[in-house]
Amino acid sequence: MQVYYISRVFRSGYAPIFFVNQVGLSATEVGFALGTGSVAGIFGRILGGSGLRRGYIGPQQRQLLPT
Repeated sequence: MQVYYISRVFRSGYAPIFFVNQVGLSATEVGFALGTGSVAGIFGRILGGSGLRRGYIGPQQRQLLPT
């Protein structure tokens, strides 16, 4: 659980600053990338949950789907 919170703080707070200042990406590019990853995670959880409920995939494959 602790790792989840640490990674969430990094993604929401420090990652955008790092990628804009050190890597040289624009703030728009960083925001678009983070937003796209969030939307993909939502769809992965929805598809994984419905697939698990219907028996298409097992519990282990369901855990890998959102990642």
